[in-house]
Amino acid sequence: MISLRNVSHLELLVALVGFLTIQSFMDAGQRTERMVVAGSFFVLVLSAIRSLSSSKWRLHLTLGLGVVATVGSLARELSDHLTLVNGIYVIHLCILLILLVSLAESIFILAPASLDRIIGAVSFYLLLALAWAFLYTLLELNYPGTFRLSTTLVDNSGPALVNEMFYFSSASLTTLGFGDVVAVTSPGRVLSVIEAMTGQLYLAVVIAFLVGERLAESISQNQSS
Repeated sequence: MISLRNVSHLELLVALVGFLTIQSFMDAGQRTERMVVAGSFFVLVLSAIRSLSSSKWRLHLTLGLGVVATVGSLARELSDHLTLVNGIYVIHLCILLILLVSLAESIFILAPASLDRIIGAVSFYLLLALAWAFLYTLLELNYPGTFRLSTTLVDNSGPALVNEMFYFSSASLTTLGFGDVVAVTSPGRVLSVIEAMTGQLYLAVVIAFLVGERLAESISQNQSS
């Protein structure tokens, strides 16, 4: 039996699911709830410490970026300038990219316990969808009309837009393609196709890797016995 104390990615997965849940239920028109969303993202950053512990510079960089993003979210309550909003989302995207790189190393290189690897693989998949969501959000912010949204947003630069883009990103990554949110310009369409291909390739590679490793372990055990 594997102790949960040895599952370093469990905390990250819980924080990630918590952030996505809070993000989806918060009212973007309420200042307090926007602050809750910003705080939950910072908790996500803090929970990444165990996943980044093998690289001190990544750990410090991620924490620094998390602090800057939180301060930027507070400053946004005073000024909703597009440059500030872009900067906040770019920082969010950079943090997620650092986490993705670290998780990829943990899953495919550092070879942690099997349960930890599976949890890390699930976290990686969710982080992929979230990272693409922030990329789509930046695209829609700077080039309005890139996507045909399912609803008319009251705040077209806040959590509500990120929610729409995460929904579209998840549908693209899993190739569900519901069609209520659609990319209508060439950049949006190209990115959504690339994401769909990335999602399918990731699942194929991870499944092949885990199955192959399990087979190799079984063969090794049979030969030793």
